[in-house]
Amino acid sequence: MWILNLGQPVQVPPLNEAMAIELGANLLGEGILFAAGAAVVVVEYRRQAAKQAVKDKEQEEEKDRLNETIRDLSLELEEQRTQIRGLFRRVYELDSRVVKLPWASGQTNIEEISDPKVDPKNLDVITNATTYIFRNVFGTNR
Repeated sequence: MWILNLGQPVQVPPLNEAMAIELGANLLGEGILFAAGAAVVVVEYRRQAAKQAVKDKEQEEEKDRLNETIRDLSLELEEQRTQIRGLFRRVYELDSRVVKLPWASGQTNIEEISDPKVDPKNLDVITNATTYIFRNVFGTNR
């Protein structure tokens, strides 16, 4: 006590039995209230921790699902880009095979455009194709 500068120890007078019982009852009551309060705090803390764990798990699952969706969409995008490149190659390939009409190349004078000669042995094929187009595509009876 001397080191803590509290002075000389004081003699505590002994308690009578009634005061000791009352002091013990107060101490026991305070202890029970403290234990009950501490128990409520611990239970609430655990409940909140469990609730947060469920929320974190749901967020992690949502994040994983979104990442999987992004990966799937990325793969689909790459597939579509590949298909588009293939289609462009096919268009350019077919475009190079198309016979250009004279007026498409800048000739506007009708005399400059020569009459196409139809081979007589292909006449039936042309007639059948024309008939097919008018009947099935345009829906007319020519």
